[in-house]
Amino acid sequence: MSTALRALALGRPIVVVTAGGPGPRAELVLAAERATAHAVAFLVRHGAGFLRVALSDDDADRLDLPVMYPPGSRGAPERDCVAVDAAHGTTTGISAADRARTISLLAAPTSTPRDFTRPGHVIPVRAAADPTGGTLPAALALASRAGLRPVVASCALVSSSDPVLLAGPREAREFAARTGLAVVHAAGPLRAADVLATASLRT
Repeated sequence: MSTALRALALGRPIVVVTAGGPGPRAELVLAAERATAHAVAFLVRHGAGFLRVALSDDDADRLDLPVMYPPGSRGAPERDCVAVDAAHGTTTGISAADRARTISLLAAPTSTPRDFTRPGHVIPVRAAADPTGGTLPAALALASRAGLRPVVASCALVSSSDPVLLAGPREAREFAARTGLAVVHAAGPLRAADVLATASLRT
């Protein structure tokens, strides 16, 4: 556990695996306030490319991030919001550098709705920091335990053996071993997490 928390605090991705939902999921997770172009490029290169940023309802309300559908789904564990880009300091919004800036702004406590344009290339997600509630809620809980704001960037890990599929738990562990990332199994309470390897970012 301490390995994963140190990795998040240092701005390095980790792998979060959960068996919740329709099937096992493995996602690359990055603390949003530590996002860099290099780290975001790593997520995009090894992930499905659909980059989401999980944050609390309070932060989403402060930044005026409405749920795409349905509007009254506040109680759902994960609710995608209208996509955003940083309003200033970016070009098209799609590059790793542009998305890193958008992600960092979503995590900044001083950001306001005027700091974003809509629609954009980063999907904010309203999620509760519940370590037993799925990949994104578990990741938010990890960020809080690392002493960071509970805002994380996430991208589903792609299978190394078949790039048209997503990675399962076994492939996630193998990927972590190859790249030196920490793995957290969040199918149950995070105190039972299985952390593998020394967290590092190798591309």
